[in-house]
Amino acid sequence: MYISPAASEKIKKLPVTSLADLFQANQATRGYPVVTVRVSSPKYIDSVRTELTGQGVKVFAMADQLDEIKKGFLILDAFLLAVSMIGITVSSLGIINTMLMSVLERYREIGIFKALGATNRNIRMIFLFESEIIGLIGGLLGLILGYVVSLLITFIIIRVIKEVPDVNLFCSHFWLCTSAVLFSVVISLVSRTYPAMRASKVDPISALHHE
Repeated sequence: MYISPAASEKIKKLPVTSLADLFQANQATRGYPVVTVRVSSPKYIDSVRTELTGQGVKVFAMADQLDEIKKGFLILDAFLLAVSMIGITVSSLGIINTMLMSVLERYREIGIFKALGATNRNIRMIFLFESEIIGLIGGLLGLILGYVVSLLITFIIIRVIKEVPDVNLFCSHFWLCTSAVLFSVVISLVSRTYPAMRASKVDPISALHHE
């Protein structure tokens, strides 16, 4: 409801913002209970806060609440990073173990390559190239799966919470998707470096007699 300034001046006002203020209010403390100060730029918040605090005024800035929210997100990001690093470490160990088993299974194949003239460097490059292909395919599949899951979660949230606008709630920038795929390739490549070196040192004579 809107009223004219003239009418509002005739209305008696209580300087209270809570029930406690109603019991503590007296003629000496009557006035404005709250004053909103708007600054032209966020860079002036600290100086204005210092000036008002020096005058004995309690100051609460929205920037304080934003700082608390940022701290909460930093803690959440740190937790998710820790979980991600554990997952990456376990995945890397799994890749190393799988590739070492692959070296044993392809022992005779490696011996044949060397018997045909392949050098240690050629053997290493074969294994490293395979790791890059596997990492690329795995990164693309993971990216597709993550995108589908994000769409599913967004759909569920929009249907459950009616106030949420019909938009994608997850970030899917091109640089972020590209970095994820490249990161998958790098992890696969690093994890397969030791198995590739192990394969390059296989003795061709013992490998050809290997059952």
